[in-house]
Amino acid sequence: LNSTEDGSWDKGTPSSPLLLIEQFLQALTSDDKDCRVIIKITSRYINQSNLKYLLLNPSIHFTRIVQEARSIVVAGGTMHPMSEFKDQLFLTAGATPSRLEEFSCGHVIKKDHLLPIVLTKGPGGSVFNFSYQQRYVLSIIDEL
Repeated sequence: LNSTEDGSWDKGTPSSPLLLIEQFLQALTSDDKDCRVIIKITSRYINQSNLKYLLLNPSIHFTRIVQEARSIVVAGGTMHPMSEFKDQLFLTAGATPSRLEEFSCGHVIKKDHLLPIVLTKGPGGSVFNFSYQQRYVLSIIDEL
């Protein structure tokens, strides 16, 4: 989301939906046996139906990167357990354990300095609904 001068929200320029279809069809032509297609059809609301392509073994597509790259930096939030991540992404792709080095900073905030609170409503009393379908509703964004 990008804020415009008049205070409204701009979703940005979407890429062509045909490009998504093309990528999906290319994925279907792969001879990879570790992929699944899941189709969920909702007869009541067609816009809630979906089609998903799941890659169950990412190491197949990561192998070339692991073999050719001098180094790979994987950065993110919570990626534990790291042993499972290393096994599935690096070791099955051909990396040796001696090539892997892990660096973790731990938590930046002390546990006693953190107070998690769940808010279900905003200051105006509107119920928070941050579902995919509601992501551009201005009243919810304003309430936040």
